[in-house]
Amino acid sequence: MKRIQVLIILLIIFALQDSQAQLKKVERAYESFQAGEYYKAIDHFKVAYSKTSKKDKENRAELVFMIGECYRLINDPKNAETWYKQAIRSSNSKPEAQFWLAESLKKSGKYQNAIDEFKKYKQIAQTDARADQEIRACELALEWQRDPELYKVEEIRDLNSRESDFSPAYGRDDFGVVLFTSSRDDALGNKTHGATGQGFTDIFESRLDKKSKWSIPVPVDVINSEAEEGTPFITSDFKELYFTRCEAGKREQKGCMIMLSKRTGDKWGEPKNIGILPDSLVAAHPALSPDGTTLYFVSDIPGGSGGKDIWMVSRASTGDAWSNPRNLGPDINTPGNEVFPY
Repeated sequence: MKRIQVLIILLIIFALQDSQAQLKKVERAYESFQAGEYYKAIDHFKVAYSKTSKKDKENRAELVFMIGECYRLINDPKNAETWYKQAIRSSNSKPEAQFWLAESLKKSGKYQNAIDEFKKYKQIAQTDARADQEIRACELALEWQRDPELYKVEEIRDLNSRESDFSPAYGRDDFGVVLFTSSRDDALGNKTHGATGQGFTDIFESRLDKKSKWSIPVPVDVINSEAEEGTPFITSDFKELYFTRCEAGKREQKGCMIMLSKRTGDKWGEPKNIGILPDSLVAAHPALSPDGTTLYFVSDIPGGSGGKDIWMVSRASTGDAWSNPRNLGPDINTPGNEVFPY
């Protein structure tokens, strides 16, 4: 009898330990997700999902949805589509899973399939105006495929890498220098970004030679640091460089700031924070008006329309201090994310 009692007690202890371990896995996944470390969160959510009992359909459905969310937020629509499809098959599925499945299909260029899925979303979320907007966007994409414009888009292979390359800006009035953002291996920061799984980005420079060939891109001197730099904006006189610098912490969201560097000759000076927001908040993707008195940027500070919005600050002249930030309002911003105003 005593042996049976001891066995029962041991089984209860093991069950409690296993339950606590599973709870920690789920907590770790959500901590990474809340910190914006979506790439890291994927593995945590998958481990938690694999350890969740098949009888626990509600939690399994939630974990599948969260894996889809992570893939969506790292801009991997193919994998997002796979997990959202699994999510909507559950009786505990969220309406958002149907919407983001359709959105993932749209991102992958599967416009007709996306239209079909957006129509299904309309049936379960009849008051959400996004569905009609997205359906119209897909219809336009199909029209443009049938009757394409005369412009031809070509890849500049000399500048691109296997990693992310984006946000180009000409650095000289003869258009012979280009600055852009990249997470390639030559970047100064040696950390891996928890949100993308790639290295921290830096600002790179390439020059056009006499044979109209772009040189091998190199990090811009002085501008880059161990943090993450990107989205360069160069003024029309090519004398000032505005860009974004973001700090990162483990399972911790930190701020982004807009930096300014001034050119002397052919060299950029030490960049300084222009100070439009506290360092703990997000100010990113700068774009300056031609007269230098209005700066547009991206932020998720309170008072916006949804996620990230486009904001502005102004000043009377180029030597004055910037005003308090002002949101551009619903004519520009939506409940989604507005980024890259330039």
